[in-house]
Amino acid sequence: MTKVLTFLRKKPLITLIIAQLVGVGGIKLMDPDDIFAAGVFRYILAFAMCMFLYLISEEKTFKSCEKTTGYILKYLLGIIIFAGILAVLAAVVAVYQKAPLVEGWYIKIISLAFACLGVGLFEELAFRAIICDGFIYAFRDKKWVFAVSAVLGSLFFGYVHVMGADISDSLLLTSAVTKTISAGLWGVCLVILYWKTRNVWGCAIAHAIYDFLPLLCNTIFVMENDNIGTGYVQTGFAGKTAIVFYSLESVVLVVILIVLWKKVVKTINFDEMRSNW
Repeated sequence: MTKVLTFLRKKPLITLIIAQLVGVGGIKLMDPDDIFAAGVFRYILAFAMCMFLYLISEEKTFKSCEKTTGYILKYLLGIIIFAGILAVLAAVVAVYQKAPLVEGWYIKIISLAFACLGVGLFEELAFRAIICDGFIYAFRDKKWVFAVSAVLGSLFFGYVHVMGADISDSLLLTSAVTKTISAGLWGVCLVILYWKTRNVWGCAIAHAIYDFLPLLCNTIFVMENDNIGTGYVQTGFAGKTAIVFYSLESVVLVVILIVLWKKVVKTINFDEMRSNW
């Protein structure tokens, strides 16, 4: 076992790949249907990701999570407000349609918050910290390492959300493509803030809030829908609505990326980061 751990410490790219196989494979093969159980499973996977991250960069990331969570939330406030507006609009529609309350809705809100934080922790550790740190430690001498890690990590993050989905018709395919783009843009925003702060926990909190708000209405009200499909890729009216949502989300994220480029990226000394990360 000691030899294996030593090997993984010396080969960050291999450690990165194994971590992704464990994380994505676990979600695709064993993800429970119950929201609370799914949350517990995400925390277990997040703990596993912490172990892989420690093999790559030891305690450095875990010591860099102080006093910057507010900084992260400030720059992501626009997309959080966007999600909040959509949540309010969905609630207004539910009230207008006199949708009944979900039985035990208050307990379900707590379960949803618990699960979203688990998702945020797992995904930020797996798709931000591990991918970023793994690439930097493997290719520290290359000036392109940040750009490549951001592009590949964000594309993979976007693809994972639709991996295995049915794309047999044009609506399903469009839904999958727009979701991949929006999730990829979200990933770029988060990785830029991770570069600046190395605060994976702050990114996880922002991620959790953004996941929580759009799901809140369906947790409180029994909503009618005609979706055919699973997860983020749907058809029928739900699929058309999702495409509009993903498109608007992408526009908001592009605006945030422009702000991040001007206010954050230009303040980062990437040469120094490659040396000291």
